[in-house]
Amino acid sequence: TWSANYTISLNPNGNVRTIELRNTTAQYVGFEAFEVLPGIPALGIGNYEETNGNLTYAGGWLSYVAAGPKGGSLKYTNDPTAKIGFKVDTTVGQVIIYRTMASVYGPMDVYVDGLLVAAIPGTNATVLWQQPFTVTINPGNHTIEVRNASNNYIGFEAFDLLAPLPSSTATPGPTRTP
Repeated sequence: TWSANYTISLNPNGNVRTIELRNTTAQYVGFEAFEVLPGIPALGIGNYEETNGNLTYAGGWLSYVAAGPKGGSLKYTNDPTAKIGFKVDTTVGQVIIYRTMASVYGPMDVYVDGLLVAAIPGTNATVLWQQPFTVTINPGNHTIEVRNASNNYIGFEAFDLLAPLPSSTATPGPTRTP
């Protein structure tokens, strides 16, 4: 290929990273340039659709536009390696994930800073849109990932980031919103 773009994502956490490019073949390699881009910013309190540019998607995702999903669209996949990532800032204490449930849909897992904190069911006999699931987190700068937990489909519609619950009513761990 004469022209190809490759992206390497780093999470430096204030650390210096070294990137080394090596020719591992006996062929010639041409290197034209590199560009250092800013990281994806942490999100604060608000409502976010699945099309938000601060989300990172990995795996094979498809878009679906219809009247049922929150905001009129969703991303869906049956790729067992698929995941969505985003960062939250110190103002956030609750994450409400809106998903689609159906008979061919399965569970998705929620990770905070690489630790599994919730398993979200996705199966229902009929299609249900805009189904909320609330995960309570300790306020702080965190990386949230929503991962497909099976070979079944998952549908990701949107998410809301809310302030922490008042300490007198806070409950540890994930809570399911009916």
